Amino acid sequence: MAKVTQQNGVSVASVSNKMSVIIPVIVAILLYQDSYSYFKILGIILALLGIYLVTVKEKTTIKVSWVLPLILFAGSGLLDATLNFAEAKVVDSNQLGLFTPTAFAIAAIFGIVYLLYKKQIPSKKSLLFGLVLGIPNYFSIYILLKALEGSGLESSIVFPINNMGVVLVSTLISLIWFGEKLSIKNYIGVAISILAISLIAFSNG
Repeated sequence: MAKVTQQNGVSVASVSNKMSVIIPVIVAILLYQDSYSYFKILGIILALLGIYLVTVKEKTTIKVSWVLPLILFAGSGLLDATLNFAEAKVVDSNQLGLFTPTAFAIAAIFGIVYLLYKKQIPSKKSLLFGLVLGIPNYFSIYILLKALEGSGLESSIVFPINNMGVVLVSTLISLIWFGEKLSIKNYIGVAISILAISLIAFSNG
């Protein structure tokens, strides 16, 4: 995600990451017999359109190559699908508190081995911002797993609402905190995303 942001810009990284929600939704419907209705299908289609319109920018000076964004799209989608599989088939409800730190510990081990192989020592700034990013990332995955387990919602509803929620909150923060200007297209995307959330939630009855 960091590499795509550097090479292609924030908009391309956001679109590639968040539109990957279609992968766990399809997996949930095909493998876990999640229900599908006209409202849910329409909501998911509108979700993809809304995510694109919210994150796309009018102008970019960055030359876009679609190899890394496609890898990010597939990787993000497979990550969500794997989390769903772990919650549904592997991890007991009383083990969710152990599963998340175990996954992060394994990631840390791989990262340390990679740094040793490259003979790199992370700077204090990198460690600080890694901690700032890691803590909310840890709790976001843990809460997502809890939502899949105990919310009463199907995973094909949880993932679209989660992804659109991230996009909408990020947009709101960038608008208020950083003074980012939104285009008419972005505002239309916000409205479509809200409509999509309503349709997907309504499809659960």
